[in-house]
Amino acid sequence: MFHSGIDFGGNHYHLFGASNSQLKDHSFWFIKGLTLHEIHQRQQLLSQSDQILNLGTYFARLGLWFSKTDSINIKLHYC
Repeated sequence: MFHSGIDFGGNHYHLFGASNSQLKDHSFWFIKGLTLHEIHQRQQLLSQSDQILNLGTYFARLGLWFSKTDSINIKLHYC
């Protein structure tokens, strides 16, 4: 799955990243139809981590972009 991606609904998706809280919930971000090389280039743009050799540190830095938020019930009143 990490190298070859997944096929779903007639489309091909590659793993892009996840935050620490998303990893605990087994949820991840996937991007449709790009090559693995293009995914890596986009990850490098977000994390600016071409010097990081530790996989855990790399995913932690990349995961900062994918913070999980929980929805709350706020009623909006328009004037």
